[in-house]
Amino acid sequence: MGKWVASACVGFVRAGVVMTVAMLVPAVWAAAVVLWVWVGGGIWIPALIWAAIGTLALSRPVARMVRALVAKWTGTVIPGGYRQAEPVTQLSTGYWWNGFTYERSRRDAVRDQRWRILVRDPANWRDLRFVAIVPIAVGVPAAVPLAGVVAAVLGFAQPWLVVLGVVVAIGSAPTGVTCGAS
Repeated sequence: MGKWVASACVGFVRAGVVMTVAMLVPAVWAAAVVLWVWVGGGIWIPALIWAAIGTLALSRPVARMVRALVAKWTGTVIPGGYRQAEPVTQLSTGYWWNGFTYERSRRDAVRDQRWRILVRDPANWRDLRFVAIVPIAVGVPAAVPLAGVVAAVLGFAQPWLVVLGVVVAIGSAPTGVTCGAS
């Protein structure tokens, strides 16, 4: 019994971490809605820009966090697969070649190279699709055991909620067992 309780506690902590990571992008969109309401609800373009920039900025870090959690908890290493930038070189003409275009300064060449790699890298587009799917596919199921505990705690005011919360929490209790372990 004690082993199951310890395993369930580890599972609940992991479910909380997974839910938090999976819900970062929806939190940005919720903040965009709050911004839209705060401005008066008439101009929606700043809120949409906020949400798009936040989603783009969070796509790679969220994917990295999930890969790190998978590697830590299961031992399965998922490579990022991002393209590496080639070094920019200065030509005898004084221009800088970044693999795509010629630029007048090294700073412009590096900036142009980073932008082109960011836009053309299939791994970035994969990460963007991932952060669109992960809240539904991972975040909601990870929230179920935590919601069961919350329902049990809140249920002390309503006795039927205690039973429902305990049933949901125990029935969906994630365990700390790693994939592939026997």
